[in-house]
Amino acid sequence: MTSLRPMITVRRSIQVLVLFVLLSTVLQAADYLQPSERKWLQQQESKLEVLFGYEAPPNAYRDDKGRYVGLLVDFLREIESHLRI
Repeated sequence: MTSLRPMITVRRSIQVLVLFVLLSTVLQAADYLQPSERKWLQQQESKLEVLFGYEAPPNAYRDDKGRYVGLLVDFLREIESHLRI
C-alpha cells in the first residue's frame, strides 16, 4: 500500500506557490514607466492616439453600433490600466 503523504505534501506545496504568485502580482504596485516617461505622458494629458489601420475579426473590427472592438482594443485597455492612464 502506498502512502498518500508525499502526494499531499506536493499538493500543499503547489497550493502555497500559487497563492504566493497570485498575492505578489495583486500586491505589486510597480510603475512601469521611467520618471521622464511619466512626465511626458502627463504633458500629453494622459492621452495617446493609436492607429490600427485594418479590420480583421477578432483582432479589430466595428461592432453593430459602429464601435471599434476586438482583441487589440482589449489589449490597449489592459495597458491603460497598468499605466494608469
